[in-house]
Amino acid sequence: MPVFARIATADPVEATSITAITLDGTTEILQDAICTCPTTDCPALIDGILPDTSDCDGHIAPIHFQGHLSTCPLHLDSASIFAQMKQLALLKQQQHLQRQKEAARRRDPFEFVRLIPTRTCHLYPGSRFQGKQRSGNHSYDVMVDIKDVNLHDSTLCGYLHIKGLTEQYPELTTFFDAEIIGPEYSFLTRKWDASEATDEEHWTQFEPFQGVENMCRLEDAKYDYRNKDYIFMRWKEHFLVPDHRVEGIAGASFAGFYYICYHKQSGQINGYYYHQSSDNLLLELVFESKSYSKLEPGDIFKYYGLRLENFEEFHPLSRSPVDTVDREQTLDDLFKVVTVFRECMGSPLNESETCCYVNVILAVAVQILPELTLQRERVVKGRRGHGPMDYSIQSRIDDKRILGITETKHHDMDQGLTQNLVQVESAITDVSPLIKLGRAQSTLKSYGIVTDSKNWIFVECKIDEDTNPPQSCPSYRRSNLPQIEYSGNKWKDQTK
Repeated sequence: MPVFARIATADPVEATSITAITLDGTTEILQDAICTCPTTDCPALIDGILPDTSDCDGHIAPIHFQGHLSTCPLHLDSASIFAQMKQLALLKQQQHLQRQKEAARRRDPFEFVRLIPTRTCHLYPGSRFQGKQRSGNHSYDVMVDIKDVNLHDSTLCGYLHIKGLTEQYPELTTFFDAEIIGPEYSFLTRKWDASEATDEEHWTQFEPFQGVENMCRLEDAKYDYRNKDYIFMRWKEHFLVPDHRVEGIAGASFAGFYYICYHKQSGQINGYYYHQSSDNLLLELVFESKSYSKLEPGDIFKYYGLRLENFEEFHPLSRSPVDTVDREQTLDDLFKVVTVFRECMGSPLNESETCCYVNVILAVAVQILPELTLQRERVVKGRRGHGPMDYSIQSRIDDKRILGITETKHHDMDQGLTQNLVQVESAITDVSPLIKLGRAQSTLKSYGIVTDSKNWIFVECKIDEDTNPPQSCPSYRRSNLPQIEYSGNKWKDQTK
């Protein structure tokens, strides 16, 4: 029977808390020693310890953890065991209290009333667009900073920054909110001095409205932007930031509003400003994409709502070697080169040595499949990132088709995975024609590899055109292969 110790905490706040500990194996520890203390019919609770009152035969066999006579062989052992158990119990209790304090400190006091933002493609809290506002022969630099997106209410808001519009205010910032055309808002404005003729004049300047003859028909039409390539909005500026008390500025006006057309695939925004007493203004913006090298793990959550540690794994992932005629000879050539690297350099210690191993492994893998080719530092521009890629695997028949992208990192695999997730999406949403792979040509896919030559992470990026438009956010899967230990004896099997 196990022996239980009940220890009351010394903390007055937790004075009612009692910790129970099971001393597993106590009987085994003491079984070689025999207590020579006088026995009693009523074993007492000695120094807070409850004795075990039964042995294997069911007889009374009290065990005194403390209070043994100095002549008893159990005296020192029992005292030592109890002290260790008590110390362990107090340590566990302190750790538990520390976790409770940390959880309370991290808790958001506004958790139950805070609004949860929504997103669609480039429109999410924190996204930015930059471009020009044109009026006649004049143009001005503009940046739009999106602060909140509420698709449930068909609204968003943010700041519009413009440079060089007036001498009095070289840089102007205004707060605006938006009505998203859809279930809540119609194409017909019917406010802000805009008539149906005004709506028709401005909406029909956008490409998707070509061929629309009567805007009145759109009054009852339900535009579902979730399944369309374009989102239409009205942006209305309200006041200057930071001084909202300023109402009039010579040479500038925010009394009107913008007709807005946002293209999901390209991330472009076009707009026309309208006010009765103002000139026509053309707004042209593009999503402010980052260089791949400047991406951070936090960007993945902003772009896709993903965290690196919790997105889906491949299931199942075939790991059997590719069977070709020249496979064995190709692998022998690979092993010879890697053996030279191992003898000269050992395991890779920096990014340059890492690239040596990755170069030869990728080259051999591509050589096994003659329809593929390997290219270094190909520049790809997608809707969320741009720049050169370490390696790209593409078709010999159509070099615009990027089938796989590899990012090499020596230490920071999370940084490499962050870059690769945006890169494989860029392979699909590149300004070149969309890459269509898969059965029935209805699924857009691209694949990525992140490696430090020892660890290999495979990534799949997919957009299903049957259920979502190709401009919607992609879905991802990942898979980690077993590590290659170049200093060990199994590196050949692991490399295969």
